[in-house]
Amino acid sequence: RERGFPPVLAWGSLAILASVDLSTVYPSYPDYFDQDAFRLVVTRDGATAYLVGASTEVVAVDLARRQVAARIPFAANPLHGPRGLALSPDERTLFVSDSPSRRVAVIDTATRTLSTFLAMDGLPTQVRITRDGTRMLVLQRATTNMITIVDTGTLAVVKKAHLSVGHALDLELSPDERRVFVVDFDPNYLIAYDLDVDRPAWIGSAVLDPFNAVRSPDGQRIYVTGFSSDTIAVFDATTGEELEPIRLAAAPRVARRRLPRG
Repeated sequence: RERGFPPVLAWGSLAILASVDLSTVYPSYPDYFDQDAFRLVVTRDGATAYLVGASTEVVAVDLARRQVAARIPFAANPLHGPRGLALSPDERTLFVSDSPSRRVAVIDTATRTLSTFLAMDGLPTQVRITRDGTRMLVLQRATTNMITIVDTGTLAVVKKAHLSVGHALDLELSPDERRVFVVDFDPNYLIAYDLDVDRPAWIGSAVLDPFNAVRSPDGQRIYVTGFSSDTIAVFDATTGEELEPIRLAAAPRVARRRLPRG
């Protein structure tokens, strides 16, 4: 969260592979990165990072040289709190949510240019790609179609998950990818949604202002962080039972509750 150099870590050893000075990427960036929810994805070889922040561009960074390799315009207006950024398994395509414009940008990573847009019913927040790379799940708010599932080859919509949500911000997939776990910032819900039957399996009350979700490697637990809380909520992924939470040390600054936009 501090100004300076967010690191790229090796998954197994957690060794720092590279770090990026965001002041060279964005002319003006916030005191704390979570104020504008910077997102990044890194290629498997660790050579390139793609970042999206409070701007109208995706920025490609050469991690070896620690310099900007390309700037790829995709949004009409600067984003606030961008969240959706996903790289296809073959690393040929980058998908970025452009929430104010109700669309997802599709970027060709070879040419580093915008290919097209996918129109959405609501305001897209998070995007996730299935393990085999054939489907993309687009989470949305301000619509009754909570999730739109897109064929990544044809870019055609193959299914919609129908549920009205307030401020859905993040989603996680079960290991078999038949259930999604959706974080609804307000009214503080974690929703387990069964894609096979198109309805919620359970809805749990999460921490204050739930912001991000991740599942355990075995798929048995879902962990939810709170934007205005120093607690991580823990849920049984099957039953929705709320388990013993993880309490963190207080942050060295006062958290200010603010509804994420975009």
